[in-house]
Amino acid sequence: MDFSELARQALHHAIPLATGFGAKISLLHVVELPVYPTEMGTVVVHQERTLQASRKELAALGEKLIPAGLRGRVLVCMGRPYEEIADTAHRLKVDLIVLTTHGYTGLKHVLLGSTAERVVRHAPCPVLTVRGK
Repeated sequence: MDFSELARQALHHAIPLATGFGAKISLLHVVELPVYPTEMGTVVVHQERTLQASRKELAALGEKLIPAGLRGRVLVCMGRPYEEIADTAHRLKVDLIVLTTHGYTGLKHVLLGSTAERVVRHAPCPVLTVRGK
């Protein structure tokens, strides 16, 4: 969950699936590690306030959008999003990952790749991607 409107749309797809299969919905937000280049290498800054704010926002979002009987875990971690999503899915023995894709094309896609595409390649379970519009 990246808190975008598209991510909320993905959640709207996950709710009927969870209801139909008697499953729980766990929310995961990954804070990318901020790295700042310096003359002597790079410095990674750990931002506890960012993690705390994300946990609070994610928990509130889950309470607002997910029916009580479907609520699972609320998790926030730092790292590369695709790695953390795949690792968390493996660790929790997740049956399905639901996420959005912005459908990047062209040079931006070639240079950056997409999180959704990498999750599909590394996930230990099926992945449902939801496009906007």
